[in-house]
Amino acid sequence: MTPEQVETLQVEMWRRLPLEERIRIVFAMIEDGFALVAASIRAAHPEYTPEEFRVALAKRIYGDEIAGKLESWEARRLEVPRPSTFQDGLDRTLP
Repeated sequence: MTPEQVETLQVEMWRRLPLEERIRIVFAMIEDGFALVAASIRAAHPEYTPEEFRVALAKRIYGDEIAGKLESWEARRLEVPRPSTFQDGLDRTLP
């Protein structure tokens, strides 16, 4: 088979799949891509704290501008005192 024939066959196979299956496959590929990026960051920087890791992951996936917003949001979130418990019918300790 030529590469063009293989491509045509592959497109035909994708079109025959139910929409739900195509969506499931796409989401699995996205998750695999995120896992590869995360693994490469961990391998290159095992010393990163969880916060540094999240920022590095955001920079690789979303770019510096959005990652910068995440970084500033993360800093503000850590500055805000959080209550140790809340009432929703049950008393639970927040993580």
